[in-house]
Amino acid sequence: MKAFLKSSSFWLGFGVGIFLAITIGFIDYEMKFDGLCMDCDNDFGFPFRIYQSGSLIHATLILWDGLIANVVIAIVFSAAAGVLFHFLSAKFFNRSHLQ
Repeated sequence: MKAFLKSSSFWLGFGVGIFLAITIGFIDYEMKFDGLCMDCDNDFGFPFRIYQSGSLIHATLILWDGLIANVVIAIVFSAAAGVLFHFLSAKFFNRSHLQ
């Protein structure tokens, strides 16, 4: 396990997974958030909502449970991407990691 976590292919895949999670979150923000609308209900976050803008009726909220869930999902997704990169690189470039 220690050698597995030290492999550069795992960390490359982990970094790619984190980058994809951040990119998807930013794209969701760009598509859904309208900063010029003063009395709209704007919310964003993928897969769970992390922000809800306020209006005259309710306050602006940061949805902490959605934020925590999104971080956990991003870490799990990135770890899975790291494992996939590690095994694919071991299979195609260096077979000694699998034995």
